[in-house]
Amino acid sequence: MLAVSAASMYERGASRFRIGVVMSPEEGHGPAIWLSWNDRNLDLTTHHKLIGSQQFKINSDILEQFAASGVFARAFEIFESSSRTQLEEAITKGVYWFSDAHRDAAPVMRLIKYWSCIETFFSADNKDITRSVSVGLASVLVYGGYNFVPETEYLSFKKRVAKLYDVRSRAVHGAAYHHVSERNVDDLSQWAAWLLISMISFVERGYTKTGQIKAMADRLDQKLKGAGE
Repeated sequence: MLAVSAASMYERGASRFRIGVVMSPEEGHGPAIWLSWNDRNLDLTTHHKLIGSQQFKINSDILEQFAASGVFARAFEIFESSSRTQLEEAITKGVYWFSDAHRDAAPVMRLIKYWSCIETFFSADNKDITRSVSVGLASVLVYGGYNFVPETEYLSFKKRVAKLYDVRSRAVHGAAYHHVSERNVDDLSQWAAWLLISMISFVERGYTKTGQIKAMADRLDQKLKGAGE
């Protein structure tokens, strides 16, 4: 959930974070400084190595945001529950895939796993999955209550989602892997994080099934099409 929160806040999503326990000085978050001696030139050289990853600082402001939103606490209530609703079960699976994607080193595998996180909510019937995930994701991120994506960008964002899902299809069905860019993974990780936060908020609003959200997204998409989008 820390990775989800970080991905939702930073432009490059979750790709620049490796959240874990620091167990050695080499993993610390300060610059490394050391000296070397050259016998031939009798030179003493000072070396500096800066931090190799982005820091995500948990300070009082971040903690206040967590407390105010209620999403973080609600997420752990869902994970610890022994009687989850269908939507809560999907959230648990989605966070699993997000976590697995976040830890994977291969860009193509991260992309596939982030898509697995998103598919958890929109591909239950296995019908026209490209349309289902593009309409579902776009509708939730635009109209789900957080305005992660502006309303004016609904149509263009839906097309971006479908295009990026095609990148996933080429990897899964065509065994391609060189075509996945870091930017693809960055964008998708942030979309997946925004989606998880939105789904947890839907639980707070009384939703219990992914089908309810999918049906709402389909109705909204049809309404926008009827209005000329």
